[in-house]
Amino acid sequence: VVLRSGPRCEIDRSTRTVRRLEHDGGVVEFDRYRLVGERPWPHRIRATSDDGELTIRFRDVDVNGGIAEAAFRVPRRAVPIE
Repeated sequence: VVLRSGPRCEIDRSTRTVRRLEHDGGVVEFDRYRLVGERPWPHRIRATSDDGELTIRFRDVDVNGGIAEAAFRVPRRAVPIE
């Protein structure tokens, strides 16, 4: 889908996956798609702008997986912020 002005989104028609987003001079690219369960998931996301570049690489992706109860426990050494 390409709009004449404003944000732009490029989608691969054959796979129906987002490939590129552009807005206000910034670009986010999605690639290295692999199936995670039944969903295509980008295993690399790269964001670039005048301020710099950020690349995120995924290795072990689990979409909608369970979360251990321990994830919500406050560590004993935690100090409240006032």
